[in-house]
Amino acid sequence: MKKPGATALPATRKRVLVADDDHMLVEALCLFLGLEGFEVISAQSGMGALNEIEMSSPDAVILDISMPVLDGAQVCRHLRNVMGDRNTPVIVLTGLVDQRWRKLMSEAGADEFVPKPCDFKELSSLVSRLTGDGVEAEVSETGRD
Repeated sequence: MKKPGATALPATRKRVLVADDDHMLVEALCLFLGLEGFEVISAQSGMGALNEIEMSSPDAVILDISMPVLDGAQVCRHLRNVMGDRNTPVIVLTGLVDQRWRKLMSEAGADEFVPKPCDFKELSSLVSRLTGDGVEAEVSETGRD
């Protein structure tokens, strides 16, 4: 039964991959996006990101540029050119804010470029917009069950 003042979760939650070698950022972002109603998976290297993409078919990818083994540009190019996926939104979340990085990631097939540090709520809204999902978590107005 729906609680007064609560909104229902959508029937199918959108799956988001968070790939970054900063373990604390990954944990915080996964927790936040999970509370926002997303199903969140994570990777801490470029190779790990590609493995998760192949196994989990995320609805969106949040990707750092500087990661071990494969960098974000290599992951994005592989997703777009080798795997043939031109539809999954790729959001670059990075501290590398120089225009050459934007150009490199755009050429690799990224959809959005978000500088670190970022506002998690704005990032969540961007993911919702790019996945075409109005994600709503079930939360009571009082914060109690």
